[in-house]
Amino acid sequence: MGHHIVYLSIVAVLTAGAAVAVFLLFSLRKKAGVEVAEACRKAHEAAAREAFATGQAEAASFGRSWLEHALAKTREIVLAYEIAPDNVPGPYVFASDMACEALGFARDELLKLSPRDIEVFRSVGVGSASADVKYMSLNNTSALATGGAYAMRGMEVLVNTILRDRQTDYEGGFLCKNGRLLSASIMAVRVDFAGRPRVLCFARDLSEQSRREAEAHERERLLKDLVTNSATGVVLLDAGHAVRQVNAACLRMFGCPDDREFRKVKLLESRFFPESAKEKLARGETFVCEVAFDFDAARREALFATTRQGLCHFEIHVTNLGVERGLSSRGVLLQVLDITAQRNAEREAEQMEESLRQARKLEAIGTLAGGIAHDFNNILTPILGYAELGQDLCEEGSPLRGFLNEIMQASLRAKELVEQILVFSRRGERTTKPMRIGPIIKEVSKQIAASAPESVRVNCSIRTTADRVLAMPTHIHQILMNLCSNAVYVMKKNGGGTLDISMTGFVLSHIHKKEFPTLTTRAYLRGGEQKRFLRLTVTDTGPGMDEATLARIFEPFFTTKPSGEGTGMGLALVQGIVTTLGGAIRVETAPGAGTSFHVAIPIAEEKKEDQTQQTGPVVSGSARVLFVDDETAIVQMAEKMLQSLGYEPVVTNRSVDALNIFRRDPDMFDIVVTDQVMPEMTGAELTRELLGVRPDLPIVLCTGFSERFPREKAEEAGIREFVMKPIVRRDLALAIERALGRTTDHV
Repeated sequence: MGHHIVYLSIVAVLTAGAAVAVFLLFSLRKKAGVEVAEACRKAHEAAAREAFATGQAEAASFGRSWLEHALAKTREIVLAYEIAPDNVPGPYVFASDMACEALGFARDELLKLSPRDIEVFRSVGVGSASADVKYMSLNNTSALATGGAYAMRGMEVLVNTILRDRQTDYEGGFLCKNGRLLSASIMAVRVDFAGRPRVLCFARDLSEQSRREAEAHERERLLKDLVTNSATGVVLLDAGHAVRQVNAACLRMFGCPDDREFRKVKLLESRFFPESAKEKLARGETFVCEVAFDFDAARREALFATTRQGLCHFEIHVTNLGVERGLSSRGVLLQVLDITAQRNAEREAEQMEESLRQARKLEAIGTLAGGIAHDFNNILTPILGYAELGQDLCEEGSPLRGFLNEIMQASLRAKELVEQILVFSRRGERTTKPMRIGPIIKEVSKQIAASAPESVRVNCSIRTTADRVLAMPTHIHQILMNLCSNAVYVMKKNGGGTLDISMTGFVLSHIHKKEFPTLTTRAYLRGGEQKRFLRLTVTDTGPGMDEATLARIFEPFFTTKPSGEGTGMGLALVQGIVTTLGGAIRVETAPGAGTSFHVAIPIAEEKKEDQTQQTGPVVSGSARVLFVDDETAIVQMAEKMLQSLGYEPVVTNRSVDALNIFRRDPDMFDIVVTDQVMPEMTGAELTRELLGVRPDLPIVLCTGFSERFPREKAEEAGIREFVMKPIVRRDLALAIERALGRTTDHV
């Protein structure tokens, strides 16, 4: 019993020192790392060995209770066991509180066990467990290939190593009461007492360390998976901006087959990287920038191999990773987003918005033009009508007859001008006829040459005789006058120059795709049909235009002229006319290189003139006509015009009055001629009421170009004929006769 007390006292001395060592261990781990702490613990254990070996009696003087308490309360797993004479581990003779707590045994339970019951190990200097078994102990001999003999041999090797070297470190563990394996780093120290060897074991729980290592490994793997599988491009650069790592998403964005090819990109040093961003990078800032990368240019310059094409846009988040402990840079992290589709969509949206804005402008202009044309036609109608009536009262060769003829010609030109204004309000509506435009080109060139200053020289060249197009004279006149007057204006402001006007012919084919793309996308090239076009070219030697001006020249109200010198409607009108004629317009210009406008107009097929067409009005002299229009001047003129044609007119300027007059005696009238736009009741509404009284009544509708009243809709309403304002006497007579069924001739 006495030797146990001495033994426990000595162990207690060691344990008390171990407690101090443990305290130092945890303190030094925070400051100098695990290596220093282990060194301190080993130094302490060496001192303890010496104390056990020499059997210093002074140790017992510390008192049994204090030493046992210190040993029990240490936060290390401390176990002590004897070595039997046959070098087999005996039962445990001491266990610290931490050992009981960690292994899940009560102290009395633990002291009944030996290392052969609960201790496991991987290797001890020589030999190791079989490949199929992670840990070896006498408790798992059934899992070993050689059974218990192999496990016993392993334990003997461990004990012999401790006895021979007096100390050994090995990796092993303990089987806890609940069956869990507690991994541990074990230091076994031999202590001789009374001629008998004992082993004192200090074990450090590796479970937490293993858990932290597993968590760190999992975090590392998760981070790697996130970077590798991320849809965002990720590039890690070192301090010299060399690529350390790049993920697959970034390789796809730049069309590179592998990271070796991507290293040739040198994104931060490339000319595509903004200079402002390079300055921020040099200052070590973290920022976001957009890079427009031209892959076509990169391919031409053979910078690197890529499958991308065209101009692509990237949003790059540049993050400075700071510095290491030695103040060296850790590098730069790039996060790359491909925003090419977004920028293209924004560009398309802007173009659509611009097209919508232009469409709204044209719609507003069309509405305005329609209203102006309606009033203008109402003004022209009495002017033209009275001029015709005045000619009937003049003798042949009278100067007054010549004056009235000029008034008529001017009125007819004004009528055609209204049609040009209405190009904006009635797209696709065509009132054209086959005509030769060569004489008009010569006439316009003479007018321009006569009005141009001496510093501007005008040349005219017509190189084809096939110059028939479906148009109106004012169409071609307006096109040439607007283009030529603009050219003369800019040359006059810049000291003069030369104006060339030319006309040539060509057959549309795919070689004109870039020159006139809108023509080649239409049906002109389908079915093997060849379509012939005229090309009108107006070239000046003026200052030319930059890209910003060129992009806006066809916008309504856009002009570079000072206020009061231009409205900005000229080129917009030209584009509208050309489009209405089924053609296209192209501009060639550059600052300092002059400007050329190329207008393509389809050539009309040659057709023989209808020789049976009448050249004068057909006069009935027997029809009673009810005429209604809200303009008093037109009503008065129409009454005299109908009388001159031999009809018996009854006129009124109110649609309601016309309906009442008709209802009083429906059989009194042979035909009704009505205006369309009237207060109280429109022409279509009046027609419905009249036909409700007399379904067989012939009705002629007078309308301006601004009213959208399709012929099909008019025929459904019961209207038989149209007369377009301003009213020409012959047109009115033919319309009445056709409505009465007396002739089928058309003007």
